[in-house]
Amino acid sequence: MSEPSDYGTVYVGRYAPGQDNAEGFSVVSQVIHPEFNGQVCCGKADGFWFYGVSNDFMLLKLSRESRTRPIQLNKSEFRPYSGEKLHVIGFGDIAPGTDFVRPDKLHQVSVNYMTNDECLSDSVYTPTLLTSMSMCASDRGEDACSGDSGGPLIARGITDADDVLMGIVSWGLDCAVHPGVYARISSGYTWIQDEVCRMSDNPPSSFRCPKPPTSRPTPAPTDVPSRKPQTVPPTRVPSPMATTKRPSTVPTTKRPSPLPSFLPTSHRPTRLPTLTDGPSTSPTEGGSSSQHTITHSPSPKPTVVNDNQTSFDDTTDSELSDANNQQQQQQQQQQQQAFLAIPTSCTSYRKVLFISLEIIGGMLFQLFKWY
Repeated sequence: MSEPSDYGTVYVGRYAPGQDNAEGFSVVSQVIHPEFNGQVCCGKADGFWFYGVSNDFMLLKLSRESRTRPIQLNKSEFRPYSGEKLHVIGFGDIAPGTDFVRPDKLHQVSVNYMTNDECLSDSVYTPTLLTSMSMCASDRGEDACSGDSGGPLIARGITDADDVLMGIVSWGLDCAVHPGVYARISSGYTWIQDEVCRMSDNPPSSFRCPKPPTSRPTPAPTDVPSRKPQTVPPTRVPSPMATTKRPSTVPTTKRPSPLPSFLPTSHRPTRLPTLTDGPSTSPTEGGSSSQHTITHSPSPKPTVVNDNQTSFDDTTDSELSDANNQQQQQQQQQQQQAFLAIPTSCTSYRKVLFISLEIIGGMLFQLFKWY
């Protein structure tokens, strides 16, 4: 059993004082109707003035949920109807007119509903005492009394699940003499619904309370950098195949320039030499305007000078005689080299020849590749 709180203790399912199997709850909070008035003026009976109560509603929030099914609340303005039998339940005084007598078990009585107009015509109550928030019910010799305040006024159904709470015991004048006055549930339903939805952790589904927003909280910033760098996706998806241009059938290249000369301009003869069988004419000492012919005689012995040019020394008759003995052996080789028009005895010309042949071969290779 829960410990009592500042608001008191509520027992559910308790039919007698001291019953052990009842549910006990601490009251966590309470809320009173904002228009509650405990001094509503007023009426007069037997020379005494009396006051009434209006908007007599108070809700209690319990410390936990109960295993007992809650009763339905009336929200129809057309019920209860005139003369409908209702039942009031409580532990109130059972001997009015004497000292307060509390029963040893829970009591209930049956009363009949009265409209407010019926109640005003059959009692000493005034219109200021009976507002739209209040209702009357009575029966001869049966009524709620002191100690029943806050108890239920129920319309019984075929089963317990069909029971409906119509009113709450509020106030009355002389128990079982004048009609009892109850707070009307249908008039206070909207306020009850709003407060239950606000206060309850698990409101009844019949109230159709709006669900609280479930927005995700914004994550707090952190000084730790992200492990994965943020990458920006490309604005354009590349094509699956590379868009490369096909080469044209024939490359648009310029034809090569004319082949370079084989010989330097400073050593080129004025005309091509001719092949003869006779000995060559000895060059003049000037050398710049003399003409040379390729013969079968051996080349004179060259002498290298500082300017990398080759000059010829005077030859003797003995050297020419020795060269004639080798004429037959060199004839074939000299005929193959005759078309080059270059003296084989010139070292510089030989180097130029080899370089020119490499250039010619590379160009011929490129020509064959192009065509």
